[in-house]
Amino acid sequence: CCQSALAQNLEDVARFSQQEIMGSARYVSMAGAFGSLGGELSAVNTNPAGLGVFRRGQFSSSITVGNNSSTIEHYGTNSSADRTFGRLSNFSVVLAEESDHPDWEFVNMYFGYNQQRVFTSNTRFSGVNNQSSLLDLYFLDVIEDPDVTVESIENFFPFGAGLAWGAFLIDTLNGEYYHANEFHGQTQTRADSEERGIGHYSFGLGGNFRNKLYLGATIGFSALRYASNSVYREVLPENDPNTFVKDWQQENNLTIRGNGFQFKLGAIYRINKYLRMGASFRSTEYFKLSEVYTSDLTANWKDRDPTSANSPESLNDYKFRSPYILGLSFGAAKKKLGAINIGAELVGNEVIEFRTIPFRGIDFTEINQEIENVFNPTFNTRVGVEKVFGPISMRAGYAFRSAVTNSTLAERQFFGFGGGYRIKKMMFDIGYGYTMSNAVNRNIHFAENINLKLSTQKLQQHQVVVSVGVYLE
Repeated sequence: CCQSALAQNLEDVARFSQQEIMGSARYVSMAGAFGSLGGELSAVNTNPAGLGVFRRGQFSSSITVGNNSSTIEHYGTNSSADRTFGRLSNFSVVLAEESDHPDWEFVNMYFGYNQQRVFTSNTRFSGVNNQSSLLDLYFLDVIEDPDVTVESIENFFPFGAGLAWGAFLIDTLNGEYYHANEFHGQTQTRADSEERGIGHYSFGLGGNFRNKLYLGATIGFSALRYASNSVYREVLPENDPNTFVKDWQQENNLTIRGNGFQFKLGAIYRINKYLRMGASFRSTEYFKLSEVYTSDLTANWKDRDPTSANSPESLNDYKFRSPYILGLSFGAAKKKLGAINIGAELVGNEVIEFRTIPFRGIDFTEINQEIENVFNPTFNTRVGVEKVFGPISMRAGYAFRSAVTNSTLAERQFFGFGGGYRIKKMMFDIGYGYTMSNAVNRNIHFAENINLKLSTQKLQQHQVVVSVGVYLE
């Protein structure tokens, strides 16, 4: 029957399932490598057992300013775009309480907010395509469905071919369908603007057992907010004798809102006075999402006034399940010297899936099968060091995220460094993080039945984090 407004795809999976290294300046400086160390508020999101390490209460707040940039090669042409962002990346408090129990030294409570993902970015595709047009795809949609008639095109394909039909980019001549760019050669562009992100709120409890074993657990929910504007455009060669259209563009607007639930468990064991090991489990996160999607198309002609068509407003509700994460780390710490942590994570991508909400009628069988074929478990690694010089600390870190597939999630590397200053009850920290990815394959639009060369994209992110904290008596 009718075409869905916006089919979920592997780019949606990548967008909603992956976390970034964000939070406090100390956490970012050490690339999030705190799995066996603890004592850092943002690190509760990595291993909640770090709550048990605190011996006095602490409050901390962090602001992040950054820039996301991308370079895309499309049909031999390179295009770059970037966008800055600013966020409250962490807001946390831990209340430390000495225990009356002979075996438990401290029992601590925690509440915190941590930014998990920033969507704010711009991307741009541009190049001359002599092989295909988006109109080819819309044309095939019409002619390959035996149930489609000229009266029903707009109802069957309200967000694609129906718009092209309404703007006369697809028409009939002598009883046969044709479209306005059958000979190609157009300059093809797409400009995307994305906003907002995922923030995680959590409550936790941690304990210190005989200064030997630290345990912790958190429960929390994430608020996912996503908005995108995408403008696809084809500009035909000037004085092209094969068509009467000069250019046309389609503008798509999408908003997604929802919440997810997750719990985390962790343990840190002190092997001896200096050496520690940590283990953690972060459950899958179950998101319930609602999206609103609209699309508008406009065409400019040589021999007539502009034509246009508008889609209806599409409302979709569905569920998304993110991967679980198992962590293991080893480290060493000496109060007046510093610390080092080396950790690895197993990311259970095989459990990722979309789920239908009853009575919504969305079939996710095809995309879930594609996820199952592509998204296998992966390993991430993190290394962080901190050197103490009295009240001053210097830090550095490195993280590596292995690639899931070169068509969605490329290999990524993260480099961090920074410093901090402690004075009486106050702490001040500043950190810098740089993320870069290998090239990832992208499609300017999704089309299985037309000749469309893959484009490549490289991503970079810079972030500067400033944190201020207060020790609580």
